[in-house]
Amino acid sequence: MRKSITILIVVAVLAVAFGGFPEQNDAEAQGPIVVVGSKNFNEAIMLSYIVYYVLEDAGFRVLDQTNTGTTAEARAALLNGDIDVYVEYTGTGVLLLSEQYPDIVQAQTAFDPVAGISTLSTFDLVFNDLIWLYPAPANNTYVLTVTKDFSDQNEIATMSQLADYVRDGGNVMVAGSTEFLTRPDALPAFLNTYRFDVTPNQRYEIPDAGPAETLEALRNGTNGTNVAMAFGTAGELVGSEFVVLADEQDAQPVYQPAPVFRGDLIRENPDIATLLQPVFASLDARTLQRLNAGVAQFGDTPQQAAMLYLQENGFID
Repeated sequence: MRKSITILIVVAVLAVAFGGFPEQNDAEAQGPIVVVGSKNFNEAIMLSYIVYYVLEDAGFRVLDQTNTGTTAEARAALLNGDIDVYVEYTGTGVLLLSEQYPDIVQAQTAFDPVAGISTLSTFDLVFNDLIWLYPAPANNTYVLTVTKDFSDQNEIATMSQLADYVRDGGNVMVAGSTEFLTRPDALPAFLNTYRFDVTPNQRYEIPDAGPAETLEALRNGTNGTNVAMAFGTAGELVGSEFVVLADEQDAQPVYQPAPVFRGDLIRENPDIATLLQPVFASLDARTLQRLNAGVAQFGDTPQQAAMLYLQENGFID
């Protein structure tokens, strides 16, 4: 019942935000110039190119400002009007708002996909005149991974089973970036939720590492690594070599990618939401893993991966 009410709130807020569906004359049909930005890593760039090509195919004039910068830089560019849209992750958006408005926005809503987008659709619109469109079902959250051999030998496929293994004296070495090993909502959140400990001597710190580096350490057993940080949609996870440990108790926020637009652009062009909704609805975890694998393993650029996906699935000509 609570989720049904939340969904109704989201729909109502978006309806108000869009301000109806006015008719367009021929001069307006081409739409305004839409400046598309992005965060500065491959998946975010690829997703923003998906927005770029869908709008371009629909007749909008689109300007490429992808690879805008970090989360803070991309969001600042959107708020300042330097870009009109970029793709952000729901958990990130909720946590940013909860830091800015701690007495109003509850950080806990980042852990629920329905509550998260409801929070963003309401408060980012009210406070910042930003409109979040419907997110993809994929969840690009932190995950812990092991090799298939380790999983089979120790019967570990979930975080609870890993916690039992460690509490029973099992040897563990966790490879991760400095941020993952120290940030409260990363490894410490796993440890607190599942009530086990990983000592400093059981942590293999790889500064600024991404899944490519941590999974390579896992593959090679570097420094004794048998558990590694990854992202839920990492292309390196494609195939059967690694097992992602299920987070049954939702220790991590939900990070679903969604286009975030300046409010006035969507109110003037509500058809943008209609164009992008089916595209992002098609982006589940396996699909994003496959697209990311094309970039990480097979040499595609984010731009090429985006265009090929849209063409193959009939979203653009």
